[in-house]
Amino acid sequence: MKILTTVLSLSLYLSLITACGGGGGGGGSSTTTQATSVNTVETEVIVTDQYEPDSSLLLEEAESSSELYVSNSFRFNSHKTVIFNFTATNQQSEPLSNTLIKVSSILDDIEDLNDEGLIDRELLSVMKTDGNGQIYRTLELPQGISTVLVELNAMGIENTVILDINDLDIVTHNFL
Repeated sequence: MKILTTVLSLSLYLSLITACGGGGGGGGSSTTTQATSVNTVETEVIVTDQYEPDSSLLLEEAESSSELYVSNSFRFNSHKTVIFNFTATNQQSEPLSNTLIKVSSILDDIEDLNDEGLIDRELLSVMKTDGNGQIYRTLELPQGISTVLVELNAMGIENTVILDINDLDIVTHNFL
């Protein structure tokens, strides 16, 4: 029994030594090697900036996750952080303080304020301008939203606009 315990302990010890692997954090190389402790199987992962999937595999259904191809810019994030920066002034250039602004998501192909598709807008946020007539707010939005409808609750000025979320995830508008 003592011999069996010693053999098991020795096997466990050797497994742990193999798993620890050594090596330092030398920089510059884009190839990494990883060893597993149970069967000491080595897996080599090559990191590259180029993305060219095997086009024949794109025609067939993937049988495992290793056969899936996505664009190089794909991320698992389902949201993005968008900055909204608004300024509202009246016709005399005085700030419109404590004024409500509604931000809604709309379909990307809507470009006209008379489009019937605006009925299907989805409210994302209601904001209020500060004492200087400004709003600077950061919101998390679903990745698919790229166009918003912004409505300023004020009379006498153009108060509804369709705006695109730019490549930097910023929406800026001055209500004058």
